[in-house]
This record gives sequence, structure tokens and C-alpha cells, in this order.
Amino acid sequence: MQTSSRTQAGHSTNDHLAQAASSASAFPLTTESLNAARPGRMPASPDSQNQAMGVRLIWLTFQARVSKKLDTRLGMHMAAYEDNLLIEDIIARVLEIWNTTWVGKYPKALRRDEVLLRFEGNKLPIPGSDILLLADFYRLHTTGANKEIYVPKTRIRKIPP
Repeated sequence: MQTSSRTQAGHSTNDHLAQAASSASAFPLTTESLNAARPGRMPASPDSQNQAMGVRLIWLTFQARVSKKLDTRLGMHMAAYEDNLLIEDIIARVLEIWNTTWVGKYPKALRRDEVLLRFEGNKLPIPGSDILLLADFYRLHTTGANKEIYVPKTRIRKIPP
């Protein structure tokens, strides 16, 4: 997570915003879209400034559990991911983050075949759905009969078709 007003390339926030504003065709010049372009800012809502920029984000939370207990060393990972990413790629990213801590304690890094994706309440996803894009995975588990099984009503956000 970036905590300074400098980007990784060494440009200031103002340089980044000026560059973003200069390509007006990329997104509308509104306060919302400029705020969304600011480095280190978390979007307020996937339905507002992100859609204005043509990007849909879905917020995901990952918790590491070892032997059914929350692993406090690895902590919780929460981030907004673009809906056109593969679930497997998202899991790989989370493993990279967690392995920076895991490898300091254990001799080998966590591998994909050693972790399971589960929903809140310890529910396994529909078999084979981990090869889908995030948007399709989300829709599959939050619509129709699956809606009541996988996600509490208070956590469902509609994704436009």
C-alpha cells in the first residue's frame, strides 16, 4: 500500500494527475475521475468513479486460516480487483503478498495447491468456478438460487450485465 504522495516512478501526485488529465479521452474530467486517478486512493464505490473511467471493481477480502484458525501473522487482505481478472490470478497475487510474511517463518512458500478458496461461513465455491473471470464468478455465486447459499443479502452488489 502506498503511503506517500510520490508514485513508484518518482513523480509527484500533481504530476500524475496532470498526466491523467492530459489524456481527456481516457476518462471524463470530473472531480470523481480525477480523485480516482490519484495514487494511493481507495475508490469510494465501484459504481461511481470507477465506472466513469470504464473500470468495474469488486472488493474482495481474504483471510488466512491455518487449521481452521485465523492466522494473525498473515492478516487479512482486502482490495478492489478489476472484474476482468481471473480468479486464479487474484489468488496468485494474494499468495505473493502473504508469502512475504510466510517465508520468514517457514522454509517454503505457500503454493496454490496448498490453499482453498472459501466463502464466509466456510462454504466452498461451485466446483470449477475458480477458472472464471471475477465478474462471472461473482455473478454465478450471487444470482438465482446461489444467492441465498453463498452471500448474505447485505453483501450483494449488483453488477450490470
